[in-house]
Amino acid sequence: MKKFLNFKKGDFWKEHKSKVIIPLVLLLSIVLLSVIGVAANTVPYTVIDGEENFVVSIIFPDEKVLAEKAEEIGLNPVSELDDLILDEENRTLTVKRAVNVTVDIEGTLSVIHANVGQTVGDALKEANLNTDCKYKVLPSTDTVIESDMSLRLNDGYIVKINGEEFEIMGNNVKSALEEAKIGFDEDDGVTPSLETPLHPGMEISFIEGYKVLITNGSFTAETSTFALTVDEFLEERGISLGEKDKLSVPASTVIKDGTEIVITRVYTVNETVTEATAFSTEIEPNFDFFWGGSELKTPGVKGVDQVTYSCTYENGVLISKEETGRVVIKEPVNEIVYKRPTSDYQNEVEAAVINNEGGGNYFIDHNGNKVYYKRQLYGSGTAYCIPDGITSVGLPVGRGMVAVDPKIIPYGSKLYITCGSYCYGYGIAGDTGGALMAGTALVDLYMDTLEDCTEFGRRNMTVYIIE
Repeated sequence: MKKFLNFKKGDFWKEHKSKVIIPLVLLLSIVLLSVIGVAANTVPYTVIDGEENFVVSIIFPDEKVLAEKAEEIGLNPVSELDDLILDEENRTLTVKRAVNVTVDIEGTLSVIHANVGQTVGDALKEANLNTDCKYKVLPSTDTVIESDMSLRLNDGYIVKINGEEFEIMGNNVKSALEEAKIGFDEDDGVTPSLETPLHPGMEISFIEGYKVLITNGSFTAETSTFALTVDEFLEERGISLGEKDKLSVPASTVIKDGTEIVITRVYTVNETVTEATAFSTEIEPNFDFFWGGSELKTPGVKGVDQVTYSCTYENGVLISKEETGRVVIKEPVNEIVYKRPTSDYQNEVEAAVINNEGGGNYFIDHNGNKVYYKRQLYGSGTAYCIPDGITSVGLPVGRGMVAVDPKIIPYGSKLYITCGSYCYGYGIAGDTGGALMAGTALVDLYMDTLEDCTEFGRRNMTVYIIE
């Protein structure tokens, strides 16, 4: 005993380590082999829910366990109404979702369970209802069940429509005509009335009226009628015509299928508006301007009138407008423009020569008149022709309009232009051009035609400045 108690540290482990290690290794091996064995024995199953599939693994196939594992990876929770169908051969679990279907059998209500995707007929058979097809079913037996719904089972009504028997599931005459696929509107002849409740053996009389297309102003509709003439039809519908309204057909027209009636609504009303009135332009002569020049003296102001019109409309569209009255609220104020009267340049200059009192040298013009002048220039003359043109200072061109360098001959100067063999005559300085400003020509004379320009060419001319 004393010897045992005095063993050195580590002696025990050295003597017994093989006895400890070997059992531990065996235990770990057994546990590992068990885990591997369990994993090797699990089998994958596919859980099918409509168009969704979920794959789970299980050792022993069990519907609830498979559903629970599938719910863990996204399957919508399975209710107590849902059916689980296990197919071990194909390793599938199919979830048949169930809904409540309320069945009304001749007033007695009951609730059955049916699967989504089933037809009404299959659901009734599984519930052992209407197996002998005794009752009519609404909605029909081939209707696919998609959610909670209600069914109605009854014997229906045997009724006669114009002597022909129909089995009707509806409740009144209107539903009977609809189920019999008889097109009608409320103006057709139906006896008894459309809202009359059905009863077994009921006889329904249906007479289709004439189809009429009626346009009343801007409103158009198709309807039925038993009226004989257009006049009777309008009276039947309470449609009256105004004094100016237009009817597309005579009121005595006999109605038949397809008759079209167009009523154009015509009315006239007085409308009063205010309108601006234009002002006139008054010309005040002023000889301080160049020929054709002008300047605004007094601006014009528009007036204001109150005008009454008689306006005629057809179906709301204005077709005529006639003035019936006008009251001046504010008179217009005419504008006044200073303007030098325009006339023939030659005549204008010649008129100025008549008033020429001399005071300098003079020449004798082509008419034999003695004309005094202020200056005399001599230089090259050219010709131009621009029909309906406007000069550089805004004056209209014409015979007697002369282009110059305004630094040599001021605009507005009255001129007389001649040479030994050619006389242009009187003119006015009212234009300029490149050749004049460059000094290659003293004057450029307006001619009426290009032929005249060509014939004139370029000549040295004497230019008298009269004033």
